[in-house]
Amino acid sequence: ARDHYAATLARFERGPPNARAMAIEALFEIAEVERDLGDLDAALAHAELAHTRFSGHLGEDHIGTVPGLVDLAVLRSARREPELAAPLIARARGLMAGSDNRDLLLPYVHLGDLAREAGDLAQAEADYDRAAAIAGQTDEAERALGLPLLRRGELRLARGDLDAALADLTAAREHLERPGPPLDRGAARFALARALAARGEHARARELAALALADDGGLRDGARAEVRRWLGGVSPASPR
Repeated sequence: ARDHYAATLARFERGPPNARAMAIEALFEIAEVERDLGDLDAALAHAELAHTRFSGHLGEDHIGTVPGLVDLAVLRSARREPELAAPLIARARGLMAGSDNRDLLLPYVHLGDLAREAGDLAQAEADYDRAAAIAGQTDEAERALGLPLLRRGELRLARGDLDAALADLTAAREHLERPGPPLDRGAARFALARALAARGEHARARELAALALADDGGLRDGARAEVRRWLGGVSPASPR
């Protein structure tokens, strides 16, 4: 994937405006691939270049620059640089205020993740609420709602609000099991499994956790290993 996007970048970087837009998109995609591969330095370099070019094209105050700002904040947080992530988050929130733009769905989810990592659970829940509200207004609401409900359900489960977590995670799984890419399908199954285990439904919990490992779950290696550890360390009568 990285080679494909690099080839696209080389081909279109010096072309006409529409080709340069494709080059910027390739930079964003390369950054995502580098992050998945664990090369945060390369990911940050490509993400910064993409954001600089995109904001130069749209203007720094354009709401279209928000996803790039949030991606940079996520990378800075992953690099354990909260002091550098904070101004990016503040800038993104300022541009997002009052907007229902559907392109803000994922930025709100990612901001919620960052807020949760920072221990601000109230802000995280508010971000997931906002993402869910935006998802409900899209043409693909039946599937788009899955990710914000999954994240909010995981937060509520960690907080100990089991009934609310079960409601969110059950709905998230229903949305994410619909036809489409397997992204987050396995994560929804595993999150619901943990919630069911917390309520004492051990057999069903283990069944769902095992199902999360199926090929259509979309889990990456690290997440698959986590599910296997959970299954290996949880007896039918005594879940973690």
